[in-house]
Amino acid sequence: MAEVPDERTPHHTVTILRHRWLGAKAFELVLEKPHGFSFRAGQKVLLEVAGIQREYSLASSPDEEELVLCIRFIRDGALSARLAVKTAGDSVHISDAYGFFVYRPGKAVFVATGTGIAPFVAYAKAGVKGYAMIHGAREVEELYYQEMLKSSVEQYIPCLTGNNSVKKNSARYFDGRVTSYLANELPQDRYDFYLCGNGAMIRDATLLIDQKFPESRLFSEVFFTVK
Repeated sequence: MAEVPDERTPHHTVTILRHRWLGAKAFELVLEKPHGFSFRAGQKVLLEVAGIQREYSLASSPDEEELVLCIRFIRDGALSARLAVKTAGDSVHISDAYGFFVYRPGKAVFVATGTGIAPFVAYAKAGVKGYAMIHGAREVEELYYQEMLKSSVEQYIPCLTGNNSVKKNSARYFDGRVTSYLANELPQDRYDFYLCGNGAMIRDATLLIDQKFPESRLFSEVFFTVK
């Protein structure tokens, strides 16, 4: 009996169409979309180069003709450093899309840090509207895709933790972590929380939500920092 291919096995060889730096700490790879490749906004792929594999959420909608990845740059990273020097025409290997971090209609609050913004970009491109987006970063330039996200949200809350003058002199930015905003600013209600970012944020936000918003639903996607 033939073995059934695992959806997480990188068996598509795809060409890089474009490479774009989003800032000093992240870049975007745009890949060709394999024939017949399907996915739901919020799902991810396993990407492989030279035997090294990492998971990345797709920052594109299912209707787009290209696949977009938002990748955190780690200077001595085993894979991100390799991908950072890739150019148009180079190839990488990806799996089929998988995962359960997909949007379910409801009163949604999206919470992201760093490149954890990727699945929320996919939601926005797929037409999801009317949610609150709590977007955490250290510096303003790390609020990736903020202008595009603002067009689909009901409320966009950028939370900055760095010690910069822009944050201190503007009411447009919340001074503190996303968890501080949840604890002190978000009104009591029943929400559907979607969390994507580093493990520490997911842990702290989950504990807080369980205590302050006990009637809410919670969905999370952890971005692991692996070199």
